[in-house]
Amino acid sequence: MVKMNTDILTYATIQDIVQRNDPDETAARIHGVLTGLLSVQGSVSLEKWLEVALDEALDLLDDESRAAMQTLYRMTCHEINEPDFSFRLFLPDDDYPLPEQISALGEWCYGFLHALGYNSRKDTAWPGDTEEILNDFLQICRITCSPLDEENDLVELTEYVRICSQVVRTEFMQWRQSRRVH
Repeated sequence: MVKMNTDILTYATIQDIVQRNDPDETAARIHGVLTGLLSVQGSVSLEKWLEVALDEALDLLDDESRAAMQTLYRMTCHEINEPDFSFRLFLPDDDYPLPEQISALGEWCYGFLHALGYNSRKDTAWPGDTEEILNDFLQICRITCSPLDEENDLVELTEYVRICSQVVRTEFMQWRQSRRVH
């Protein structure tokens, strides 16, 4: 059972919850899934996100763990809708070793791609610049430490992913609006 102050949600807290319920899953990946679902659909329920992100492990969440996940969900839904681009990727902070930070960014991208059902097939029409961005995210999933030996490289790449995730969200918002008009 995790004891936590829901006002202070840390990566370590969510990572612990996720790992206890599904050792193959990460906090970064489930946040990528949430962001991807919000980008494509505009909104998603807490239960749908947890179902997609945790699958069978969803039933293993205790009440405190579910409350922490709900806090992450609410925080993300709030941030992603802010017009000031205050949205942040839920990733380990600078106290984590650089290889773990790099891995988490790749996991975040993997989760985002998973939520969109992206598999680099050319027979799917993606709105605007989405396909190019998703191909970049696919490459980021494969990054190891060697090309990112400098922390500045990671900061720049993280910012790129953050901004691009917002671009994808905007592209899908415009696409959804154009479908309503026609």
